[in-house]
Amino acid sequence: MRWCGTLYHSLLGDGRTALHAKIADELERRGGNRLIEVAEVLAYHYSQTSRADKAFGYLSMAGSKSLGAYSLDEAATHFAAALALLDKSPECASDDQVAEFLVSYALLLNLTDQVKTMIGILERYLPRIDRLGDDVRAVLIRHHYVFALVWNTRYREAAAVQRETLPIAERLGDSRSRAYSLTSELLISTTAAPKALRSLRYSKEKQSRSRLTPMIVTVRVGRGVSLGGRSFTEG
Repeated sequence: MRWCGTLYHSLLGDGRTALHAKIADELERRGGNRLIEVAEVLAYHYSQTSRADKAFGYLSMAGSKSLGAYSLDEAATHFAAALALLDKSPECASDDQVAEFLVSYALLLNLTDQVKTMIGILERYLPRIDRLGDDVRAVLIRHHYVFALVWNTRYREAAAVQRETLPIAERLGDSRSRAYSLTSELLISTTAAPKALRSLRYSKEKQSRSRLTPMIVTVRVGRGVSLGGRSFTEG
């Protein structure tokens, strides 16, 4: 197959781009409802074209797929490439697509303790998430944002973000939103502003115990992963 490589390298830039586009379009056509199985290949070929929207979508899909298999290095590579596209061409993705991307990417950054990176990304893109209104993904993303701010000792900012997040979770009313919001509230209560939580009533006996216990519970719940029917918990 050496001649294939020679032929490919003999093509001019426009010819290569067209070839990648044809391959990607055909793979997409044949993939049907099983596109996730070839997400990495589609991401590669579309990344060699001017179709930033397609490249972003499949890079995000490939990253989430790798994260679901706990292949964190592969997930990081795909997500970083998707972020680079988004930074360069913000219009390549809708707010809904950005939310899907950030739910998974923020989780990865949380799991790998990339606090400053997460803060920088969410500071840039949280306004786009907020445009979606009351959305469970906004609660999940903000949850990771609160954790990152706390670990970076930016307690006042973490508390401010949580004050905005709690009403969203309450309006949504689903168990997932409430659980993630409560976890963030627990973290803040044990670090930035210790006080009784509205939704929890500790007995005096429990309050006398070491305050390290709720912190451990908070970290374990906050770092829990639930992807594609699988559950992973760090620690």
